[in-house]
Amino acid sequence: MPWGGIALTPTVVQAAPNSSVISTFAVQSDVKLKMASLSDDTGQTAFKLALSGVDPAHPDWGYTAPAMDEADQEQFMNEAVLFIEGTELGTLKDLGFTAMHFRESNKFSLTSKAGLKKLKPVVDGSNLDVVIKYSKFNGGQVRYPNMENNLSAQAKAEIKEGSTPAVVNKDALKAAITEGEAVDTTGKTDESAKALKDAIAAAKVIDAKADATQKEVDDAKAAIETAKAGLKDKPVTPVDPSEPSPVVVDLKDFTEYADAFYYTDKSIVDHLDNNIYLTTKAGMVGALGNIKKVLDGHNSFDILSIIGGVQAGVSLPIKDHENIRVGGFFEYDNKGFGNVSAHHIGLGATVKTEDVKAFVRYRVVTYKGKNNHNMDAYVNYAHNFVVTEKFHIEPSAGLYATYSSKVALDNDVELVGRFGVLGDASVKFAYVNDGLELYAKPELRFGYNNQMLRQTTVTNNQLAITRNYMNYSLGLGVNKTFKSGVKLFGQVKFEGDEQRNGELDARVGIGYSWK
Repeated sequence: MPWGGIALTPTVVQAAPNSSVISTFAVQSDVKLKMASLSDDTGQTAFKLALSGVDPAHPDWGYTAPAMDEADQEQFMNEAVLFIEGTELGTLKDLGFTAMHFRESNKFSLTSKAGLKKLKPVVDGSNLDVVIKYSKFNGGQVRYPNMENNLSAQAKAEIKEGSTPAVVNKDALKAAITEGEAVDTTGKTDESAKALKDAIAAAKVIDAKADATQKEVDDAKAAIETAKAGLKDKPVTPVDPSEPSPVVVDLKDFTEYADAFYYTDKSIVDHLDNNIYLTTKAGMVGALGNIKKVLDGHNSFDILSIIGGVQAGVSLPIKDHENIRVGGFFEYDNKGFGNVSAHHIGLGATVKTEDVKAFVRYRVVTYKGKNNHNMDAYVNYAHNFVVTEKFHIEPSAGLYATYSSKVALDNDVELVGRFGVLGDASVKFAYVNDGLELYAKPELRFGYNNQMLRQTTVTNNQLAITRNYMNYSLGLGVNKTFKSGVKLFGQVKFEGDEQRNGELDARVGIGYSWK
């Protein structure tokens, strides 16, 4: 059946010269309902209206399209009300009409495929009375009294049953999307996993589409199910029976490397009051080793092993800002954790204000031919309280952060890179008299600085090396400052932890500050 069914067409007189359009509805043009039809030839029940009008100023132009600007069109669609057989169906906008203004054919047409449930009262009529009421029409309305109903019997039945427009059910599609997103594509080929991802994305578009048809919904659901069924496993490289399976390594055999690379020394900040400074540390492990050699009857004595470390640096005041010092340092430390010794070489920069001391340090560690690269940073706040002329108390708090690189220890064993953070709190009790300072400094350290060993060829073969969350220490020291600017200092420090591990540290040094 052709679109439009049977329509009433008034007599048309001569067209307007130069195809000019008439004035807007605001001038009360004589608008008529040129054509009206109700049909279902497109597979969906629809009705169509076509308006024409006469410009009162030029009645000889005949019927032409009523011209409307965008504001006029919007007002017309919002306010014009459609009646069929005296039954009010609603405004043109509510009924889903769309406006098309074809100047070349002098026709303003309106088409709708929505709001058809409201046709129930009039669907059986054969010659229907159609009225559009609008305040700006001449007489307030246009009318077409004999619209022929060309709906098929099936379309009429659907309207009566309320199934037009068809209700689209998206429940199964929503469930398919949820199930598809829950599928684990680990171990599946990239192509098949992408096909499922794309099908889900396309289905979401259909799910969000307000005017989606049931066929579109069903097709989207089927696409997800097809993509799920099409998931393929990645090919597995066959195991060569002639190649032996990797042997599980006992990672405890490598804990000495973790101990050797473990380092948290921050003592460089103790010397930043000097313009230049040099300290040496006794190597307790080497010293004890030499004592054991003597007790065992050996004549050899390794003097270098007694030197546990050296620090040298400068810390110079900034001109016009005497309370701010900046500098740099070099240090070597033959130290690790427990009884394991490694060579730590560091270069760093320092800054000091009246109450704050800080440094950043690059440090490389060598142990049994393996190198470990590290970046350390420390900041400390301390304030000296003068209780009496000879008795001072200096509480302090600090934060130490370190990053350690990954180290390959064997063909398939590695020490995993890590980031550690330690906080500290201490109080220094000092007796001060004529350039001499005797002090005791208890300190608590706490934080996270664990390490991890891993075998790369065996899944889940790894060993966590847990460091204590709470360490403690007690430092006893003496400083002597001479009027010449020379400063001598020495300290003995004991460190321990929750697991009763203990370590003794002794160091002496010299500093000099010029005026």
